Amino acid sequence: MLTWYFSMPPMPPHQLLMRCGNRQPDHLGACVLPYLDDFLFAFVPEEQVHLGDQWVCESIECLGLSCHPAKCQWKPSRSVYHLDIIVNIASGLFQVPAEKFRKLLRLAVGLQVIAKKDCHLVQKRGLARFCGSAQSVKLAFIPAPLFLRHIYDDIVQPVGWSGCIHLSWASLQDLDWWADIPAQHCSAAIHLGPAAVVLSVHASRHSWGAVLHSRIARGKGQQRITLRTSTGRS
Repeated sequence: MLTWYFSMPPMPPHQLLMRCGNRQPDHLGACVLPYLDDFLFAFVPEEQVHLGDQWVCESIECLGLSCHPAKCQWKPSRSVYHLDIIVNIASGLFQVPAEKFRKLLRLAVGLQVIAKKDCHLVQKRGLARFCGSAQSVKLAFIPAPLFLRHIYDDIVQPVGWSGCIHLSWASLQDLDWWADIPAQHCSAAIHLGPAAVVLSVHASRHSWGAVLHSRIARGKGQQRITLRTSTGRS
């Protein structure tokens, strides 16, 4: 992971091209995962890793930038900590670090305790902090957005960050899930296989609808229905 800061004013394009004498090595392939000022470089095959990090370093210096020494990992690894999750290419998984997992549990349980003591009232700032931590690991926690929807519905209540908001019954159920996260949700595959079944769904506060293999189902409120595929799976 690389975090950059400007070490000198940007140069005009013609000066930059004159100074950039380095070129990408022949047959060098890299997968780059950028997010704001954080970049993760993956090189294949392994023999190109050292050649690749030298090329990346020279390219950054050519642009008039410097890498923050305390925020970079130049040593090649098959498992790196990147944007609050572990990217493990050896096992092919996005993983939630143990400390991050424990933090999520503490935040969820803490909100549960406060809500039970104060008639479902919790501080908006604390709830937003929990949502931010939960969203940061959504690559490894695939169900995370699903169990944050009702909480986000409540967090928009027009009160200040130091004020309290009333949690709905649905939000309390979501917090129950976060306070007892199933172990199988602690990691997710980096590369997902092809879909065997395509299920299209849409829901609102009042009704829902779904389509599975041209079969349509709809309902209101908490009404439930089972859809089955041609193989009999539900």
